[in-house]
Amino acid sequence: VQVYDHVQGDLTNLAKACMLNVAMLQARPPKDGVDFAHKLLGGDYSVDGSEAAKVELRDILKGSLAKTKDKLRRTETKETGCITEASKEDIEQIVQLYAQAKGELKTISERFGADYA
Repeated sequence: VQVYDHVQGDLTNLAKACMLNVAMLQARPPKDGVDFAHKLLGGDYSVDGSEAAKVELRDILKGSLAKTKDKLRRTETKETGCITEASKEDIEQIVQLYAQAKGELKTISERFGADYA
């Protein structure tokens, strides 16, 4: 009750003074010092550590997105004209290569100059 009265019911200062999450206080604001004491001791303002971290991360991300949103600008998507479907011949060559390599991915990756790892 004394802490509540000392900060004159200001939720931000109350959260700082009691090391609480201000969002939890704002979600269930106390009516007065006695109500705050009942809710605090009743666990209304307690969260498990991972939940508190999630809430804090969401708040940070929302703020970052709001700041970044103004810096974004609309662009046109450019299509490169690349082949999106494999031809029958392509598939036959891949099947043949796979058979020759006996399914060994390392051999196949070496054939194409790709990193096996």
